[in-house]
Amino acid sequence: MTDHVRATQSRDERAMQRLSGVAVLLLFFGLIYGHTWGQDSQAKLSSGSWERVATGFRMAEGPVWDGEFLYFSDVPPSKILKLGADGKVNTVRTDTRWGAGMAFDSKRRLTICEVMGRRVTRVENDGTETTLAELYGGKKLNGPNDLAVDGRDGIYFTDPLFLNRDKREQDKEAVYYISPDGAVDRVADDLERPNGIALSRDGKTLFVADTAKSKVRAYRVEENGTLGNGRDLGSVTEPDGVKVDVDGNVYAAGRTGIAVFNSSGKHLGTLKVPEHASSLAFGDKDRRTMYITTNPSVYKIRLDEALKSLTADEK
Repeated sequence: MTDHVRATQSRDERAMQRLSGVAVLLLFFGLIYGHTWGQDSQAKLSSGSWERVATGFRMAEGPVWDGEFLYFSDVPPSKILKLGADGKVNTVRTDTRWGAGMAFDSKRRLTICEVMGRRVTRVENDGTETTLAELYGGKKLNGPNDLAVDGRDGIYFTDPLFLNRDKREQDKEAVYYISPDGAVDRVADDLERPNGIALSRDGKTLFVADTAKSKVRAYRVEENGTLGNGRDLGSVTEPDGVKVDVDGNVYAAGRTGIAVFNSSGKHLGTLKVPEHASSLAFGDKDRRTMYITTNPSVYKIRLDEALKSLTADEK
């Protein structure tokens, strides 16, 4: 998620103030049910091997693969959607309070960052909701944005201040860790605006996008979940979502495309995308299909095809 969400929030708030109660209800239901999916969900694009698989969203974000389906958020309408192999999109959850980044744990429970809810929640297997993190030091979080789950079902999440600026209680925009026993600790506060986050394949390195500094940072993960000193992995123009592929390469969605680095920080190139990408995920049985979310759409491409089209730099 990037700074343009503030403009979206302000526009929505001004519109709400001008509407009557009936009109507000009509607008609300329009946001939740007004989009039509599937008419051009299988449309092939002329740009390489990209395929647009769904469209008609306000701000698609937070894609995650569960082994069978791609789940993603449509942020301002506060919905979680599920994309099937048949190209159909179904709403699986509403009222997520601007849910953004998501991840599944080892028990297939979905964990969600709620930007406007200012908390991290988990959907239990029976459909009930558990709040995992809402406070740090007795004060409300800024607006959790993205997360990554480790091998023990501990959760790292970023807490930037894209929104809720007039309600700020935390003194930092930071990275936190929810340990398996439920304790919430601040583990990194040397970023200006932490955003996307991902763990390496072996779980020993945590990658975090710093949107304000146009950097991706890498931190050594200690056995107790705390982090060692961070280092710059590489430069990316206003990075958002970060993910790691099956080969251990690191992908960061930025303003000029998706930058690709190996685990040591060597820039392998930048992948040009059909629209500005907010985030990405790897799916299908072999986890070698890349899905990306943009504001209105979801696209996919086979990873081998994507890597063939890398450019030498971000320009």
